[in-house]
Amino acid sequence: MAIPSVAHLVWIGPTLWPIAWLSAAAVRDRGALDRVVLHFTDDALRDDPSVRALVRDFDVELRPLDPHALLASGPVADALPSGVGARLSALYASLTPPASRSNLLRLGILLREGGVYLDTDAIALRPLAPLLGQRGFAGLERICLPAAVRDSRSPLKWGRAGVLLAVRDVLSRGALGARAWPHVSRAFDLAVNNAVLGAEPRHPVVIDALTTAAHLPDQRARQMYQLGPKLLERVTHNRSTGAFKLYPPAAFYPLPPEMSWHLFRSAPPPPLDVAFGSDTWVVHLYDSVLRRRTGRSLDVSWLREHRGRTLVTALVEPWLDALFAAHAGG
Repeated sequence: MAIPSVAHLVWIGPTLWPIAWLSAAAVRDRGALDRVVLHFTDDALRDDPSVRALVRDFDVELRPLDPHALLASGPVADALPSGVGARLSALYASLTPPASRSNLLRLGILLREGGVYLDTDAIALRPLAPLLGQRGFAGLERICLPAAVRDSRSPLKWGRAGVLLAVRDVLSRGALGARAWPHVSRAFDLAVNNAVLGAEPRHPVVIDALTTAAHLPDQRARQMYQLGPKLLERVTHNRSTGAFKLYPPAAFYPLPPEMSWHLFRSAPPPPLDVAFGSDTWVVHLYDSVLRRRTGRSLDVSWLREHRGRTLVTALVEPWLDALFAAHAGG
């Protein structure tokens, strides 16, 4: 069985953020998949003018999502050990951050119907069809604190991680940091991320991830990243198998956490084929870096102000006019 030719995005909330709009438009135009589905949990999203424009102009399918029905009944519950679906539904209800809730929803959707899930700050760069001829996949990123370090009490491991954190911070802020990054990146640990995730229906890794999530104590499950990258680390052990391929960082995370600040820096951006190689299919933006460092969101005003001045705006340039028109009621 191959991965179905459909992209899934998940949105929790009544108003779609511009970066999510651009992510859907990019995968629709560049991803060359048969369908793009935006799953939503808040019915007020139907009244968002930009969402109506996304459906009308880009043929994005808008699909309501009942999280508890998804997780606790039907194909998902049937594929999981007894009681796991009900536990996942209760766990979902106990979570507050939308990102934590989305971690469970993406797995439920992929278990039920398969396809390619993308975070709403992931921008497709080229057709994704070459990724579909396998049973499942995710991507590796270069980080300082993989699960093996976070769970360790070794002062040597934590000391090494501290040095890497400091090096990454310096490189992320310096104008030449992006050029220096390839020369030092191998010192950083490889760990799987779940921002781009593909699977056939009922994939065993997805079943394992949901089952593992259901057995996490509530306090641990509510910790940052535990239901996301750390969960996927624990079920894949950061290793590829014949049934689930882990792509190298260039595929989806060419600039990893913090280093992604270079995507937002104001500087004349190079051509996309110079900035990213032919082995990059999707660019994950880590847009939380922008909010944390500047206090601003990747909203329409930021995009207008930085158009033509950053790699982010170069990545989404083909759809900016349509986005601005949609937010102006055009």
